[in-house]
Amino acid sequence: MKKELNDKIRQFGAKSILFNTESLFKALKGIHKRRDIEDIHDIRVASRRIRAHLAVFATYFPDKKTEKWLKVIRSITKAYGSTRDLDVQINFLKGFYEGINDNTIRSGIRRILLRLKQKRKKLQEKVQIKADEIKNSPVLEEMVTSLKPLAEPSPDQEKFSQPLFQLAFDTIHSRLDEFLFYEVFLFHPEKVKELHLMRIAAKNLRYSLEIFTPLYFGKIEPFLEVTRNTQQTLGDIRDCDIWIQTLPNFIKKERQFTIDYYGYARPFNRLLPGFQFLKQSQKKQRNNLYEDFINQWRKWRKQETWLNLRELILESTLQTALNTSNTIEKKLKNSQETKQKSNTHQAT
Repeated sequence: MKKELNDKIRQFGAKSILFNTESLFKALKGIHKRRDIEDIHDIRVASRRIRAHLAVFATYFPDKKTEKWLKVIRSITKAYGSTRDLDVQINFLKGFYEGINDNTIRSGIRRILLRLKQKRKKLQEKVQIKADEIKNSPVLEEMVTSLKPLAEPSPDQEKFSQPLFQLAFDTIHSRLDEFLFYEVFLFHPEKVKELHLMRIAAKNLRYSLEIFTPLYFGKIEPFLEVTRNTQQTLGDIRDCDIWIQTLPNFIKKERQFTIDYYGYARPFNRLLPGFQFLKQSQKKQRNNLYEDFINQWRKWRKQETWLNLRELILESTLQTALNTSNTIEKKLKNSQETKQKSNTHQAT
């Protein structure tokens, strides 16, 4: 019986991992064409989703294989981190630049954009090489080959088993606790590191909700939307923090570069207004994002959003357990009746 229940969980996990693996390979095809910066984003999202699935279902797959798969998937997420960050910054600055009419400001923005593009160009060859390595990875091929047979459901298998609901409850409940741990820091805007960690916790909660979404027949969607919004807004705040933190050092380096090139710092002065304008703009944007998010958070709290999520996953787990118990009881009763009829027939 235990093996049968494990097979059901294993089948659910394998099917979900294979779906995200297909998304990963699809995004890899776009890397060489370089038509859309979202290809790299999609690669990282797919790899993180696969990691999230493997973490949840690791005990249902061979230990050594799972460890090897996780190592390769982690390397994919990490390999494209700097590239994705540059793509986001370049894309943002292009829009920011187009919205400015003052040439005294535009000069500085153009210089930052130039430096970022130079960095990004240096990374492109490595990006393409890594993409080829991933596509030809024997480890990923082994993972797909190993999971495909496990993803096939047995003919008599019920769609979602009670142990699967229990696993969903344990996973989501744990991720929600990790996420809400950071609430105490939420009302302190200066807690840059903690807000960043809260964003990561929101992302982990989101992936857990996505994994088990099919179990709840649409009821999980409102909570998933709130989690997405939280991750997105905290991510936008994080982007502002990065600009605020990195611009002073960039300004210092650019000034020294000007001195080294010209022999004096005067040409740097025409760039400084743009640098300062961007920094002040990001500070203002961060404040606006933070205030809006705090107001929204208070609304979610007033609506008891997180309590309602806990109730949903608990009630679903308990109801499934009750249904399973009734089914087992009915099967046992039918078996006893059949046995009794057989004994009566033999006695006659």
